[in-house]
Amino acid sequence: MASMSYKESSNSLKPTLIKQRAPQFTHQGKNPYIPEDLEKIAKINLQLRTSWHKKILKRYQNKCGLCGENLIKRNLRYELHHILPLKYNGKDKIVNLVPLCPTPCHSDITSAVAKRSKKKCLYFIKRGVLKIPPENLDNFK
Repeated sequence: MASMSYKESSNSLKPTLIKQRAPQFTHQGKNPYIPEDLEKIAKINLQLRTSWHKKILKRYQNKCGLCGENLIKRNLRYELHHILPLKYNGKDKIVNLVPLCPTPCHSDITSAVAKRSKKKCLYFIKRGVLKIPPENLDNFK
């Protein structure tokens, strides 16, 4: 959806057409420093997160992506893990997120990456819950 913006030119403002939409997190001009707007932004974020969680859980049939434990049936707390970690330019996209039990699953993966343990990271890569760019993995011990 295109919208109008104003471009400063000499001493006047001229309308220009913006062809790209701003990312959703801008919430159509809401200002997080205005209490009423902040409340609306929080509600929108919660709805987006809830929607994402549902889609990700459905994708993994409500199971931990590593151990296979049914997170919903057992009413277990879970965390979303970036398959390609943010530090390696992973994105906040549904295809890059996997639900995991906080412990031991998520903490084990996080620890392996933090300690740069090549053997452990390769195990998690084979299980499909981790991606490390080869040029980075080559520097692991």
